[in-house]
Amino acid sequence: MKLQEYLFLVAMFSLFCAQPIKCETKPKCPETCGNVTLEFPFGTTPGCYHEEDPSFKLTCHEANKLLLFNGFLVVNISHSSQISIMYPPSYACYNNTGGLQGGAAYYNDKLGNLTLSDNNTLFAVGCDTYAIMSTSGTRKNTFGCISVCDDKPLVKNKECNGEGCCQNSVAAGSSWYIVRPYRFIDDTSERLYRSSCIYAFVVEDGKFKFNDIEDGKSKLDDKGLVDYSYLQRTRLPVVLDWSIGRETCSKVGNRSLCSVNSTCSDSAVRAGYVCKCEPGYYGNPYLKDGCKDINECTSTTHKHNCPDNSFCMNTNGTFQCPCKNGYHLDNSTTRTCLPTEINEKPDLGSTDYEWAQIFLGTTIGFLCILLLVTCIQQRMKHRKNAELRQHFFEQNGGGMLIQRLSGAGPSNVDVKIFTEEGMKEATSDYDDSRILGQGGQGTVYKGILPDNSIVAIKKARLGDSSQVEQFINEVLVLSQINHRNVVKLLGCCLETEVPLLVYEFINSGTLFDHLHGSLFDSSLTWEHRLRIAVEIAGTLAYLHSSASIPIIHRDVKTANILLDENLTAKVADFGASRLIPMDKEQLTTMVQGTLGYLDPEYYNTGLLNEKSDVYSFGVVLMELLTGQKALCFDRPQYSKHLVSYFASATKEKRLHEVIDGQVMNENNQREIQEAARIAVECTRLTGEERPKMKEVAAELEGLRATKTKHQWSDNYPGPEETEHLLGLGILSAQGKTFKEVQTYREKIKERWKMRVHDLFLLAIFSLAYTHLVKGQSLSGCQTRCGNVSIDYPFGTSQGCYYAGDNSFKLTCNETNKLIFGGNEVINITHNGELRVLVTRSYVCYNSQGNQTGRSNRWTRLGNLTFSDKNRFTAVGCNTYAFLNTNEVGNYSVGCMSTCTSPRETNGSCSGGGCCQTSLPRRINYFRVRPYSFSNHTSVHSFNPCSYAFLVEDGLFNFRSSEDLMNLRNITRFPVVLDWSIGKHSCQQVGSANICGWNSVCSNSVRGTGYICKCKEGFDGNPYLSNESGCQDIDECTTNSTIHRHNCSDSSTCENTMGHFLCTCPSGFNLNATANSCMRKGRPEYYGWTQIFLGTTIGFLVILLVVSCVQKKMKHGKNTELRQHFFEQNGGGMLRQRLSGAGPSNVEVKIFTEEGMKEATNGYDESRILGQGGQGTVYKGMLPDNSVVAIKKARLGDNSQVEQFINEVLVLSQINHRNVVKLLGCCLETEVPLLVYEFINSGTLFDHLHGSMSDSSLTWEHRLRIAVEIAGTLAYLHSSASIPIIHRDVKTANILLDENLTAKVADFGASRLIPMDKEQLTTMVQGTLGYLDPEYYNTGLLNEKSDVYSFGVVLMELLSGQKALCFDRPQTSKHLVSYFASAMKDKRLHEIIDGQVMNEDNQKEIQEVARIAVECTRLMGEERPRMKEVAAELEGLRGTKTKHKWSDQYPEPQEAEHLLGVGILSAQGDTNTIGYDSIMNVTRLHIEAGR
Repeated sequence: MKLQEYLFLVAMFSLFCAQPIKCETKPKCPETCGNVTLEFPFGTTPGCYHEEDPSFKLTCHEANKLLLFNGFLVVNISHSSQISIMYPPSYACYNNTGGLQGGAAYYNDKLGNLTLSDNNTLFAVGCDTYAIMSTSGTRKNTFGCISVCDDKPLVKNKECNGEGCCQNSVAAGSSWYIVRPYRFIDDTSERLYRSSCIYAFVVEDGKFKFNDIEDGKSKLDDKGLVDYSYLQRTRLPVVLDWSIGRETCSKVGNRSLCSVNSTCSDSAVRAGYVCKCEPGYYGNPYLKDGCKDINECTSTTHKHNCPDNSFCMNTNGTFQCPCKNGYHLDNSTTRTCLPTEINEKPDLGSTDYEWAQIFLGTTIGFLCILLLVTCIQQRMKHRKNAELRQHFFEQNGGGMLIQRLSGAGPSNVDVKIFTEEGMKEATSDYDDSRILGQGGQGTVYKGILPDNSIVAIKKARLGDSSQVEQFINEVLVLSQINHRNVVKLLGCCLETEVPLLVYEFINSGTLFDHLHGSLFDSSLTWEHRLRIAVEIAGTLAYLHSSASIPIIHRDVKTANILLDENLTAKVADFGASRLIPMDKEQLTTMVQGTLGYLDPEYYNTGLLNEKSDVYSFGVVLMELLTGQKALCFDRPQYSKHLVSYFASATKEKRLHEVIDGQVMNENNQREIQEAARIAVECTRLTGEERPKMKEVAAELEGLRATKTKHQWSDNYPGPEETEHLLGLGILSAQGKTFKEVQTYREKIKERWKMRVHDLFLLAIFSLAYTHLVKGQSLSGCQTRCGNVSIDYPFGTSQGCYYAGDNSFKLTCNETNKLIFGGNEVINITHNGELRVLVTRSYVCYNSQGNQTGRSNRWTRLGNLTFSDKNRFTAVGCNTYAFLNTNEVGNYSVGCMSTCTSPRETNGSCSGGGCCQTSLPRRINYFRVRPYSFSNHTSVHSFNPCSYAFLVEDGLFNFRSSEDLMNLRNITRFPVVLDWSIGKHSCQQVGSANICGWNSVCSNSVRGTGYICKCKEGFDGNPYLSNESGCQDIDECTTNSTIHRHNCSDSSTCENTMGHFLCTCPSGFNLNATANSCMRKGRPEYYGWTQIFLGTTIGFLVILLVVSCVQKKMKHGKNTELRQHFFEQNGGGMLRQRLSGAGPSNVEVKIFTEEGMKEATNGYDESRILGQGGQGTVYKGMLPDNSVVAIKKARLGDNSQVEQFINEVLVLSQINHRNVVKLLGCCLETEVPLLVYEFINSGTLFDHLHGSMSDSSLTWEHRLRIAVEIAGTLAYLHSSASIPIIHRDVKTANILLDENLTAKVADFGASRLIPMDKEQLTTMVQGTLGYLDPEYYNTGLLNEKSDVYSFGVVLMELLSGQKALCFDRPQTSKHLVSYFASAMKDKRLHEIIDGQVMNEDNQKEIQEVARIAVECTRLMGEERPRMKEVAAELEGLRGTKTKHKWSDQYPEPQEAEHLLGVGILSAQGDTNTIGYDSIMNVTRLHIEAGR
């Protein structure tokens, strides 16, 4: 009863779902005629063929022979749109005197709507024979081939390669053709081996075999040649193409004849369409239900490829290969079922298994109830622990930290908050072996994070609640700093009872350890100490003068200076630091610091300012000079305090008594005396007498750079030299913009490239072989010559190539070209191939037919041979060419090309203006000679020459109009050579082969020798046994399209050695054809309940889908559009590069499209601040009422995406008060948007030349702006964590705020320079007039390029004139050359802006002008560094207020009184190991000098 109900439902479902089929079965139609099967659309009676085209009507002859309408015998009809007919060959026979005694030339003009297929080949058989084939119809062409003989080819040769037999491909599309054979030589005495009969015919590919004597079809004639006379009595199969109608699938639509499970495809060779069964189906796609499912499990023709230990499961259109129990599928190329410890589930159709499921489900349910009780208890315990962690989080200031980090401010640094579990795991549960040090603020552990990066973890002392504020303060302060000499804070953990801070790991201890502690025996030279002092001073100067918000460290001491493995200083411990608002110079705070380093003025007044750090630094400098502690009660009374002791010694000229003996020598006495003077100046008792850290840093930098310091000169370059390097001669003559000049340069380069013909071939070759694996060479050997990798067994010097064969020795010549046998090498592969460029041969004629030039090329290859991948090619009308070799006797081959006018052939080289023929292997010498039938007299106007050459198959595409005229001026073509190791096979050489790790020996295709190949799943050089040899390919992660896995989902891929697996989750099987996971099969018979339940659920799902689809489609479309714009604008690239390892954790906020529209009032025109080449800038108002500037790229300019992303990444590395701050970006719009802080007073260009030029910029303003720009560039070059080159410094990229403070902007062209590099090779980018001429001409970018651009900006500030202006006279168009000329001729007053020069500032202006000229010197090495430029300008600006360095030193008693040293000495040495900073004036914990 159940079976009847099941069948009834199936019948009802089929009736409901049946679709009308347009192509019905043809009733009562003949199925065969003789041995040929008749299938629609062909037929023999009305109604049995496609009557819209009479070409489909066939005739079944009374002799049971199926005939085409033109009488030719049909032998096969294919669903793949082809029909085969039998066609007789053409032939010609000659007597002994050379006279024609018989023959036949057959042709056919009755093909109807059928056309000749390209699955046919033209053959000519006979010695000294050529055949010509002419076609007509939709495709008209004339072509042929040549067969020549030097030996007995019809006996020894078994390949149709031009010796005794030639062949040529046939183009598709012709409805008429004729084939005719001809004898090539009339002089019968010239050749011993002449064929009495010659043959020419078209035959289906693979249906004719040259030298059929082995098959008994032919016999030898009286000359010992194979007699092919049987061809006169036979017919050969020819393939014709057919299609339905003349419309494409898109035009015919649902009117096509294609049935169910088939697809409509446009015919590839003619008009109309054809039908094809879908993959997994077979049959006639033109008949109703004609395409049947293939049961791969039982079929012999479409048999499955399931591996052993699996079984085949057929499904509609495909099949599956689930492995048997105890096995899993290895989905690499081996596709085998491998044993596994995890057994597959039993067949779900098993009744016993259903009971097992019930039992298992009941048991699991019962266990779940028991488990629930246990889980509740664990949950409560976990909740208690979570509450405790939250308590500690709040107790340790977590809430305060989040609140202050999320508040408005100049930094968006993302401080990572680690978990308690992560910290325990990183420190092995705070194991004692991980302790790096202990001190007053707690314990520092060495930690290893999950990504194996090493960190330092500082754990506060238990029970000291006063440290919470300091820990939070340190997090906030370090979030403002990005400097290479500051220890980087990575994050914190606040879930523990005491807070933890996580820093980068610095592995060489503190400066205190090196001077006084555990590492005191290490020798710090004077050069080390001076560099450390410079680095500390520069860092403090950055904190005070360049950070977005000024920072005072407040606890500078040697114990807080860490040293890395290179003894580079890293300032640490910012727990006591303070941020100083820009509108304040000092703060009143509770006194905090370390006795011995503590500023006495701050100690007595509580007023904190930057001079407090200056004092502490002076003490550190004294320690570096003396090697003594800052405060030590073990020393005599007069020397307990280092400051007073040092000042007294300096005053009394006893400096040599206190200087560390390890550092002073005759060569550095002056430097040490100067450093000592600076140290005493820094430790003066009152802050106003001390210099600023900026001045201290400049003085120390001057000492360190004494020998290498830039030599300022008064010799100025001539304007002609500058103009020459910048190409101003061209500009001045043409008056072009920079963009036009770039275009002009590109055109010049293109013309040059057109003349360098080899570059064209190399480009084609590189494109064709980008998939080849990059090779390796032996260690210590030359790895490249020009652009070619040199891979062993090849090499250029003794010991670097395979010593058993000198053919592997190559030469790298003086022009950086790799040479073999006089030919340039362009590629070496591991699979036994070498590619070289070989010169073509040619013969040329004038219009009268007289020869004007000829070149016949010959080539020798040593032990290498030509590959059969090459093609012998001839180009020219009425042209034939020969190739002769000396391979095992003589061998000749030729081809013939005919034409009467130039025509486009779409790259086909099939006889019309171009011919090609294949070659055998093992040729190591050849000569190429081209000839002409009529000396080009009839075609000279478009084809004066004939060409012949060898070329790798597929790398020459014939273009008739260009190649017939001059072969596109190409002189050399890529040719493939075969190589192998030795003369013996793998079996003969055995284990003595030279194959390396994970490789196998393979016999060479040349027939002699062997080559090595990496095993399947490995990649590298198979001839090496080191890290450059064959290594395992991780198919699951590789980006290679060749080696990438074919699993349906990367998450299911599992890499193994040499293989990979595609695994499926429980309940799924792997589909063997689609490599996708499919749910395991269910029993064949479903119960009524299962059917009803499935039907009900399906019906409800359909209703739900119909109700939701409209809303989902609309929402999905918007989401996809936003995602498309996000990816198009580089969002994926931005996320990837921001998430990568790097020195910055800056969080770039990504705004939404709606937020940007709201901020700009729908991009209202009233909000536009400016428009330019890179887009439009709008004034925006964010929800928190903050005003921002929003830059929107130009629509359709895809080139700006990379620049936008680059600007985001570069600005994420910078925290400087004179750099425009990037707040975030929006990438959901059609063009990207960048959001900056709002700068409201225009650009420096506007103030000097533009809309705001009427505003008066005084000299004081201009000098300050110059100092700010120079300081910013110096920071980018010398202090940022990764050096940054701006690459587009100009007045238009300098913004001014309401106080006329400079803000450097537009970092789209900037580049990050790795610390281990000084320059990069890049595409030239910049603005003409500011562009460094050295960079412009070499493409080498370094920091001196910015120096040049800054020099131009400085000249603009001085002169008020534009950098480049074609409205000015010829001598002054370019400001640099004009300015240098004026300086050289002492005419500076003529060019200086009249608004700024007066009697009081003439000297300053002259000095600034000198600096500008020095910055714009032509050679980068002659320019100063930005650090030096900034120091010079700062010195000019601070001339009146600059610190006055003095030789008067304070009395030591005064210093001791202010510091309370007298009290301390009276109390004795009360050292403790406790907290080492002074918390207030009533409680002091003292550590000697710490």
